[in-house]
Amino acid sequence: MSLEADEPPHDMQAEMSAAGAAILSAAALADVTALVPPAGWYSPRHGVILAAAQAVVDRGEGLDPVTVTAELDRRGQLTRVGGAPYLHTLVATVPTTANAGYYAEIVAEKAALRRVIQAGRRLVQIGSSPVGDSLAAVELARAELDRVTAAPVTDEDWSTLLDRVVDSYDDEVDPGLPTPWPDLDDIIGGLAPGTLTVIGARPGGGKSIALANIAAHTAAGGIPTLVHSLEMPSAELVHRIIAAEANVEYRALHSHRLTDWDWPRVRKAQSAMRDLPLHIDDRSTITVEQIRATARSLGDLGLIAVDYLQLVQGPDARAPREQQVAGVSRGLKLLARDLHAPVVVAAQINRAATTGAGRPQLSHLRESGAIESDADLVILLHRDPERPGEVDADIAKHRHGATGVVSLQWAGHYARLRTLAQGGAA
Repeated sequence: MSLEADEPPHDMQAEMSAAGAAILSAAALADVTALVPPAGWYSPRHGVILAAAQAVVDRGEGLDPVTVTAELDRRGQLTRVGGAPYLHTLVATVPTTANAGYYAEIVAEKAALRRVIQAGRRLVQIGSSPVGDSLAAVELARAELDRVTAAPVTDEDWSTLLDRVVDSYDDEVDPGLPTPWPDLDDIIGGLAPGTLTVIGARPGGGKSIALANIAAHTAAGGIPTLVHSLEMPSAELVHRIIAAEANVEYRALHSHRLTDWDWPRVRKAQSAMRDLPLHIDDRSTITVEQIRATARSLGDLGLIAVDYLQLVQGPDARAPREQQVAGVSRGLKLLARDLHAPVVVAAQINRAATTGAGRPQLSHLRESGAIESDADLVILLHRDPERPGEVDADIAKHRHGATGVVSLQWAGHYARLRTLAQGGAA
């Protein structure tokens, strides 16, 4: 049908035919509601009428204009939709209920076009607003387009959900990404997709080394990995990765004082790691939205690592620090879920826990209790002065499994942690 230039896309004849068919036949109602959600109608009263029709069917009553009229009257909505005469008008417009799905497809198509127009207006607003960073603006625009392209589906009903979950018990469990430490994996089962893992420690406690070890190990398995290194430049991180791989002291690499014994090992490590799918972003200031934008630009990532959480800028710089950190923590958790990839982030612990020989606790996670709440897995690293060659990895929280402590071999001069069961010289 023809529309005025400023009138949103719609086809009122198709809407009336779809709604009319839906109040004549339960099968037609199912066909229409499967394609058109309540918000998909140009005329809101059609959504109200179909909700009443669905209530009639759910009670096991016969579906026809009379029963739907009675239900609307019971709900106090009959006058709102135009009264009983309008329902009879709907019925009169229906050539056959067999074409209900076809009518609904036209309605759904027009609704999609309206969403495109709305998204376009929103994109103009995003592009015209001083967001402060072009990557953040691009990510906001991408999220808006994602909402447009997402299929408007109705919620999965309980019985369908129940059957799907029970049937899945026959399937093999998708194992999480292995860490470099088999003893740790025996407890945590690897790093599961969509989860947030926090590695907390005192300054110098090994959290950056652990994060670098995990990232390099994951990339060595051919899995695309992104590291956001806010605390150190990319070259510094590469020093650590080479030291761990080549078994060459980190200090020698950092100071460029390699011996004749070191060089062959470094060259061998260089050759082995040249084609790793490892991406490093060493911007010293970054937001969660920028992390999300970078991750999306790289495609299908298997792991995202962030060093470290308290250096990520909060969504509102004017908010109290605790609220900013809570916003970052929640943002990283949502990022893991949205991208269906594990996010591993290092975190500082409170200054009060950095003195003495006491072990770090969950309550020591610095500046926000939200970190503990959002994390699926929290590993606290502790170096006991009486065991200088070891570091304990305390699994202090594990949302989906057991907790416990795994002793790792501390080889800080090689920027490496190893499980004691692996043996080898430190």
